[in-house]
Amino acid sequence: MESILDEGLKSMGRQYVHLSSTAGEARKVGERRGPKPAILRIRAREAWEAGLTFH
Repeated sequence: MESILDEGLKSMGRQYVHLSSTAGEARKVGERRGPKPAILRIRAREAWEAGLTFH
């Protein structure tokens, strides 16, 4: 989490970052990779209004 906050998200070979509607859903998805997922709350509307693209 520290490196994400310092350097931002990196693709690590992926095309997209998965976004979930709820923290519970995000936790379920993240726990498939390990017991302690990193979950960030994204201000999607603000990001979209700033010109970021969501798919």
